[in-house]
Amino acid sequence: MFNELLFKELIKSAVKETLHEQSLEENEFLGYWSSNQFKEKTNISEFDFRSKLLTDPAFQKCVYRFEGSRKYYIKVDEALNYLNKHMIRGIE
Repeated sequence: MFNELLFKELIKSAVKETLHEQSLEENEFLGYWSSNQFKEKTNISEFDFRSKLLTDPAFQKCVYRFEGSRKYYIKVDEALNYLNKHMIRGIE
């Protein structure tokens, strides 16, 4: 006999476990990238990141870190919107 409810719970549990493992493997939080991931995925240089983005108060609203930590986490959607807005302005 096939128990559909049990099967759904098994699938739900497997998906949840897999997503959790992927998150731990990639060392990233949902919706956030580390500063290294951000630079890698947006192809922004270390110099531009430190001198242009981190010094801009508008971009600083996208940047978070744990107390006592030196590692920055960037809220992806806000940061990409910021880049899109400012890169378009730079073309005009």
